[in-house]
Amino acid sequence: MSTASDTEKHGWQFDRRVPLMLLVMLGVQIGGALLWAGSVGERIGALEITVSAQSDMDERLVRLEEQLRHTLLALDRIEKKLDRLKGE
Repeated sequence: MSTASDTEKHGWQFDRRVPLMLLVMLGVQIGGALLWAGSVGERIGALEITVSAQSDMDERLVRLEEQLRHTLLALDRIEKKLDRLKGE
């Protein structure tokens, strides 16, 4: 039998002529990719926490703006009343 028919029969096979350094470098690259993916995951987690904290701030800011609007309206009414009292 030929080696081509053995490969077809058994599927993929590992050739012992592959240099050890190639396997080492492949392992280093995979390890580096995993470390990079882990650090990216941590950064994304930190950004999600920041965004959720800012969304709470947005709601508080809207409430404060509304309170300020009502305060300014009340102040305007008070000023108009004072002007009427001065005019009398």
